[in-house]
Amino acid sequence: MLFKIGNADSGTKSVGAGGEKSSIPLPAAIGLLVVALVLLFFMVLRPMLFSEAPPPPTSAQTEGMPGGAPGGPEIPPPPVAPGGSVGGPGAADSAAGQPSPAPGAPATPAPAPGASTPAPAAPSAPGDVPLTPETGEILVKGTVTMVDAPKLKLRMSVTAVQLGGQPERALGSPRAKEVVLADNTDIVKGGQRVKLADIKPGATVWAIGPNLGEGQPLVARAVAVQ
Repeated sequence: MLFKIGNADSGTKSVGAGGEKSSIPLPAAIGLLVVALVLLFFMVLRPMLFSEAPPPPTSAQTEGMPGGAPGGPEIPPPPVAPGGSVGGPGAADSAAGQPSPAPGAPATPAPAPGASTPAPAAPSAPGDVPLTPETGEILVKGTVTMVDAPKLKLRMSVTAVQLGGQPERALGSPRAKEVVLADNTDIVKGGQRVKLADIKPGATVWAIGPNLGEGQPLVARAVAVQ
């Protein structure tokens, strides 16, 4: 569109196509141009420049895909053992660092918390030397600390006791005990009778006799040496 500004001195004006004289002011033309540019920006350029990209897939969507992510290699699911456990037979035991039990083998029960480990049984003795305490008797087990063969006695540090008709019980802390022997006290070692002089400090012994109470000497009817 062409605009012709008339000469003020001559008094002439531009002639339109229909023979009618017309003119558009310059400010109006600039305004129309601005409006056209704004419409062009919002309708054409803005969608191209500020288009929103689709959100990335979430972790849940990625885990649900066969390969873990679009385009990734397909990862087969872990095997399912009988009973519904994932990872196949022995997976839980391998994770804990323990071998899986053989099929059909009974599981070994774990010891209860705080349960004391049973002390070893007394060594074998001749058939005529019973080492099981009866009613009113006590069996003490411990380590020999001193042997006085001429006086027929020894001292020991007791770590476990057993009363007649009861199981053996480990002591929380060792207790000193004096054991007195008589001429007829049986002393056995490895199933054979020995003498008191054959017992040395540091040996593990069992002594059995009447229960006279804590702090009292034990008059032993039999002593077994490990």
